Amino acid sequence: YFQPWTSCPPPREGSFRVPGHPHLARDFWRTVPEEYAHKGLFWWRAVTVAFLFRVRSDVLEEIAIEEAKKSMDWGPGMIGLHVRRGDSCHTSIRKGRCIPLSEHITRVRAMSTRYNATRVFVATDSPGVLEGLREAAPELSFHGTPSGLDLYGLEATIGECQRRHRGKQDDGETLSDGCTGNDAWIEHRLGRGSIP
Repeated sequence: YFQPWTSCPPPREGSFRVPGHPHLARDFWRTVPEEYAHKGLFWWRAVTVAFLFRVRSDVLEEIAIEEAKKSMDWGPGMIGLHVRRGDSCHTSIRKGRCIPLSEHITRVRAMSTRYNATRVFVATDSPGVLEGLREAAPELSFHGTPSGLDLYGLEATIGECQRRHRGKQDDGETLSDGCTGNDAWIEHRLGRGSIP
């Protein structure tokens, strides 16, 4: 999905371990090139990440992000909101602790007043969230990308597979009941084509 980090051709030799002290690069992450030091560490890290994750032009064309932005009247004054409702709300760590839509609405209304913005882009893992937000705050214009995944159902499937096969490591093997390895990782299921 991303552009190469370098224009150098791949090396002819294989990888090899270079002996060194484990703390040799311990503080390297805090280093900013001298000519950019006045801009600070946060700026340098942001520029570095932006460079490393430059999306290839063919991928940008495929996802048609510019057309999607136009359809949402994207521009200055757009509030961003991330609402989690799928697997993250039902794992053992966060069980039942997802933020209610009413709290999201309170915060969005405060930002709307403060910044005179009425358009809200919603990133969510649940198809019902956009509809719920639109009903709760009709004075705001909510936009988002539709989610085709039913993560509530997916979470139930994952939980059932984990109960049936406690301790099974992810080896990519699909069992006769449809479970495979560590089904807790959605990425694993996507990679196998278990999720449309």
